[in-house]
Amino acid sequence: MRIFENTFRLCVVITLSTFLLSACSTMTKEENNQARTTAEGMGIGAIIGGALGVILGDNKESAAIGATIGGIVGGVAGSVVSEQKDQYAAQEAKLEVETEKTAKLVAEVKQVNDGLRSNIAGYQEEKAELEAQISTGHNKHRELQTLHSKVQSQKKQANLALANVTKNLQGANKNLQIAQADYAKQQKQASRDKSRYDDKKKREGSGDDKKLKALENQVAALEREKNSLENYADELSALGAALSR
Repeated sequence: MRIFENTFRLCVVITLSTFLLSACSTMTKEENNQARTTAEGMGIGAIIGGALGVILGDNKESAAIGATIGGIVGGVAGSVVSEQKDQYAAQEAKLEVETEKTAKLVAEVKQVNDGLRSNIAGYQEEKAELEAQISTGHNKHRELQTLHSKVQSQKKQANLALANVTKNLQGANKNLQIAQADYAKQQKQASRDKSRYDDKKKREGSGDDKKLKALENQVAALEREKNSLENYADELSALGAALSR
């Protein structure tokens, strides 16, 4: 009879706790994240605490006390997991901001490089035409000097842009290193956390890894554009030297 009563009480505790968890599952994504996670923790704690109360005690009060204690402990654990969720959300938002900012810079530098490539081609063509006219006896030295001045001015602008891009690239790399360290720390924490939330993140793949990859791609693109800008600055320097002869 004692075994039957204990079994019945255990079934009641599990039924009530299951109802609590099912209520949690009906919450929408827009509802408070911490309240949901804490409720989930309390439901799981109630199952464990209630079961222990039934097994260790011999009356309804034992089960109730066990469920209450389990709910409190579970609620605390749920609150901790909720804080981790907030950290994940903050990390993802930070990655998105950095990626967007870097992508915008990449587009700006690419535009500068496109302009330089076009201008350099035009300078080289004009230089060739002036030199051809000079070789046939035409006095085009003043035009050649004017071209030299334009090239020198463009070179200064290119070097200024290069200095700014180099500085921004250093900042982007630093932000990327911070993001990578935060991501590694987050993954380490998630591997220790056995909650349903983190297990789900592991199965689906954290959104952070895709966002981190996107940031890495943009920083790499900025590096490429910076190298192109450096090459164009060198071309302008060589062209200026040739025009000064």
